[in-house]
Amino acid sequence: MSDQLTWVPVVNRWSNQAYFTQTFTGWHSGVARRDYMEAWIERTGPLTPGETAAAACLRAVLQAEDGEHILATVLPAANADEAAAALAGTWSPEVCEVWQEAVRALAPRFERVWSENEQRLHNHAQILSGGSVSWLRDAVRETDAFFGLDRQAAPLRVYLLLSAPGYSGGNGSMLTGPGGMTFECSGMKEQDFENSLPGFIHEVMHARHQPEVLHRLIEDLLADRDLVGKEPEQYVQTPIAALGVDFESYLGEVVLHSLWPTGALAWKYFRNCGVNLWRRFSRDMNVYDYWVFFPAHVLATITRSYLDQGRVVDLDLLRHAYDIHVALRRHSRTDATKQ
Repeated sequence: MSDQLTWVPVVNRWSNQAYFTQTFTGWHSGVARRDYMEAWIERTGPLTPGETAAAACLRAVLQAEDGEHILATVLPAANADEAAAALAGTWSPEVCEVWQEAVRALAPRFERVWSENEQRLHNHAQILSGGSVSWLRDAVRETDAFFGLDRQAAPLRVYLLLSAPGYSGGNGSMLTGPGGMTFECSGMKEQDFENSLPGFIHEVMHARHQPEVLHRLIEDLLADRDLVGKEPEQYVQTPIAALGVDFESYLGEVVLHSLWPTGALAWKYFRNCGVNLWRRFSRDMNVYDYWVFFPAHVLATITRSYLDQGRVVDLDLLRHAYDIHVALRRHSRTDATKQ
């Protein structure tokens, strides 16, 4: 879509079945999304005892083994047979059987949801493949420039997946491995799809910009004399760490959210972006909002100055992000007794 970064939308029936199957396990709150599961159950009826048992077995396997890598093994496959072969080449027969049983048990339910949503995914793929969204090319070009990506990158495979009505989301390259990403969007109507694109760019950053740029900068940050031996050990004591978010992922989220979907670049392209955001935070803020979105939107004012000056993300910006986090940590109720 820009001179530096392109993507290829992929609408794959099997990838959607793999994603749909794992959703009913509830093994990971950010991947097996409960709101999707509840919407699909409301649409297709209560789970049967067989489905419940198969999902529970798969949940146990995904949590006991490396769930992310299991899914990254099967989801990008072209079809079920290719996925089974890839899984058998890496994991035990017991893991393979549990996976296959869950797929079989939930297949009739998947068929119904898929038949109702497949065309919308193809419609969204057409939008992402063309130039019908006029601002998207410039927005991605500016994002690339902020991260200093000025070379031609290999096309990113974007697997478009099922979502609940009104929802969109993604997990970067977590479920695909390098060179790919997922974006759940079937729940967005065509006329509303453009509103989900700031979130799409956020996932693109997870798949491309975070591993290529932020990983090195966070390593440099942790090499600071004042931080060696202190971080991320002190971070482990925070509530956000208790959710299973490691320090590098956390700080990366803060920086990425300072740009998209409601940060400094989003402000430029969506004039009403963030209207009443702080009011919502003050009323409904949860643990994740408090530790990620709150510092990200403080950092966004600094990020905007970088954009205005044509500056590229650097170690100084990462230090700002870290200092905002530490200020929040020092005055959180959880850490107050430790000061």
